[in-house]
Amino acid sequence: MRRLMWWLALLTLLPVALTVVARAFRFEAGPLVFAVAMMPWVTLACLVPFVLALLARSLPIALATALISALCAWWLLPLYISEPASDTTLTVATVNAEFGQVDAAAVVDMVKSSKIDILAVQELTPQAVAALKSAGLGDELGASYVRPAAGFEGIGVWSRYPMDANALDGLLANSIQATIVTPEGDIKLFAVHPAAPSTGNHAAWTKDFNRLNFVLSKAIGPTMVLGDFNATRDNAPFRSIEGLGYADAPDQAGAGFIPTFPNGRAPWPLVAIDHAMVRDSKLTANNVKSVTLPGTDHRALVVEYGNSL
Repeated sequence: MRRLMWWLALLTLLPVALTVVARAFRFEAGPLVFAVAMMPWVTLACLVPFVLALLARSLPIALATALISALCAWWLLPLYISEPASDTTLTVATVNAEFGQVDAAAVVDMVKSSKIDILAVQELTPQAVAALKSAGLGDELGASYVRPAAGFEGIGVWSRYPMDANALDGLLANSIQATIVTPEGDIKLFAVHPAAPSTGNHAAWTKDFNRLNFVLSKAIGPTMVLGDFNATRDNAPFRSIEGLGYADAPDQAGAGFIPTFPNGRAPWPLVAIDHAMVRDSKLTANNVKSVTLPGTDHRALVVEYGNSL
């Protein structure tokens, strides 16, 4: 029995260790990109080989698992340490409408109940634009700029405050860049939806993130990025954007792990691929939550920002 436990401990440790190595060395070829995106669950999975190693009385495997667990916990730690911020001065949200199928009335209810000031919607179709208008979104957020399209390519931004917006080209799906005049000062906003990786070829994903990285590196002044990034905080391209100085909202707020996708396809969402980020701004996230909306496989991400203290 001890020998069986030893083999089971080793066999369950190997995929965990492979994922951790892939994350550490930014190697995300093929399906490894999805394994790395699951790092919070990989951290939890470390319990399995550790318990089996104890049952097998294998000190080497138990120590190796403990070290891997400690590294995973270190990577997760920023999610649970908040930065000091004042009471909320600006609330933003981003939601993937899943080919425009999101319940428009539910979106407007969320805007009202959460007092959202800026809303970004990905996979925005012409029909979804009409539905949101009929549901009264324009009555709540009077400024808007939309680039609707069939399928996954459409996008739109709505704002409570004056906005000067135009198209951001060079990405597979439509993107928007805007300047929003808020009571906290002007904010340069990017609403984006980079391509998703595939199980084999990540060329479109890599190309979109290279373009996004270049654009965001050139941004000057207070900047915010909203959207479905098709990447988690553990994926290398997203970490490259963080390396430019952009702070992800859950990290700032100490909000913990808030997965947003896939909603409704599993007992609960598994990965956090919807993000709000800021750079060179006095805005600091003080609260982050996800909101379930009928008709879409993404939970909306709602972020409350206060001023840095």
